[in-house]
Amino acid sequence: TRTAAAGPLPAPANLALPSPDGGAVAVVGDWDGVLVLRASDPNPYSVRDALALSFGVASPRRLPGGRAGAPRVDVGSQYCAWSPDSSLLAATSDALRAAFVWHVERGTPLLRVEACARPALAAAFAPSLPATLAFAEAARRAWVADLRHGPRALAKLPPVDAGGEGDGGPRALPRVVGFGVTPSGRVLAATRAGLV
Repeated sequence: TRTAAAGPLPAPANLALPSPDGGAVAVVGDWDGVLVLRASDPNPYSVRDALALSFGVASPRRLPGGRAGAPRVDVGSQYCAWSPDSSLLAATSDALRAAFVWHVERGTPLLRVEACARPALAAAFAPSLPATLAFAEAARRAWVADLRHGPRALAKLPPVDAGGEGDGGPRALPRVVGFGVTPSGRVLAATRAGLV
């Protein structure tokens, strides 16, 4: 067994996620976009030779909806997801309240969603529908996009009820920290409060 290290990275990393086909590792952190470290490069998993997929914004910037004079935040990401066939890569940005999808082989953007009311966090592709991406806002809302149809196919899922029948209506779901889609298309969200 051999352990390899990749670096130095441009800033602290938040997640390193291998592609389903084993050909690359996507790394997100406190920088603009995603680094794709390829296993097949002359220097496997080299940061210097990485494909850099950008959110396309200047960093730092104000939070969407922020007031004038509000502190600026660094643009970055905590979550990313590969499509089942490793051709697409999605990343969310909590600071930008946005989700991004790229076609990895071409290195080109495919979708940019900046309609979130709260920080965009966990994301997942549907295993049986490789062009379908679901991602969660920090609390109570999830989005689904059919990438074959671009932004027109973006839809909000109904608000999630965190329980409490007869208590005056749905309560906000605690912060979503994990997200997945089952082969049958069910969306699963894990929360900081221990709910799924």
